[in-house]
Amino acid sequence: MTLLFSPNKIARALSFAALLFLLSGCASREPKNRLYLDRNWFWSLSGVEGSFSPLAAPELATLENLIPGGSGEIWLRCLFEIPGELRERELAVYLGRVTMADRTFLNREPIGGEGIFERDAFSQWNKARLYPLPRSAFAEGERQELLVRIRADHEGSIVSSPFVGTADDAGSAALTETFWNATVNELMAAVRVEGKDQKGRMLGIEGMSEGFGAIAFNMAEGDALLLYTDCLTESRGADGSEWGPDRLAQSFSSSGDLDAASRLENILSDFSAFTGGVPLKDDLTAVIAVRRNAKRG
Repeated sequence: MTLLFSPNKIARALSFAALLFLLSGCASREPKNRLYLDRNWFWSLSGVEGSFSPLAAPELATLENLIPGGSGEIWLRCLFEIPGELRERELAVYLGRVTMADRTFLNREPIGGEGIFERDAFSQWNKARLYPLPRSAFAEGERQELLVRIRADHEGSIVSSPFVGTADDAGSAALTETFWNATVNELMAAVRVEGKDQKGRMLGIEGMSEGFGAIAFNMAEGDALLLYTDCLTESRGADGSEWGPDRLAQSFSSSGDLDAASRLENILSDFSAFTGGVPLKDDLTAVIAVRRNAKRG
């Protein structure tokens, strides 16, 4: 087996990650006038006035639990007051990462929104949201209302410490979150060849077409290759534990000399038995290819 890789490009990517980490660390020591939205949240399935119920901030990470069947729309309301030191500044709201789609309003005036409100769309999944707060939308007096309409599909959330702050500060937070949630994860994709983990970048990510490492290996007659999304290993059973790569490897190896379709059916059967009907929180894709030498004659 031959392993090919590009150490210089990997080193450059890791150096960039380290530099951003140092810069963000230095920036974090500067005083920030941030109003964290960690209280005064309410939720409703209809968005109708009078239908909102209190929502604890930790529940923002599991909004699907509030929706019958885990799929549909939910309305969130957050009431806040702008501190005096921010009232004359250009402001924005950093909502953190939102799943799936959203439409966001300040005092009932639209200020932003991303994604498609369709079932199984999975659009703008887990992406950071940053919306400017126009002064024309501010209500008279102290109390302001942030209203967020979210489309959930067995997963719905607002995570990563949302806050109202200066436009520059909120923009910096969104940029940093986008980097750590996307680029670094792309650098840490992994495959397993002959029991050894090999690190590399994810496939099909815009802007990541250069600098890939390559792994070359031989497949003999009957050898099988399994490609899968992380949902297959990260899904959890009723006890909260992940199925994990070890269980997947055991299921894969136990399928013996079956054809590709039967091997895949065997894996999915073991997977379903483990998860026990717990709803999936991500898209699941798995492909198996088995080498069969062409018959001559």
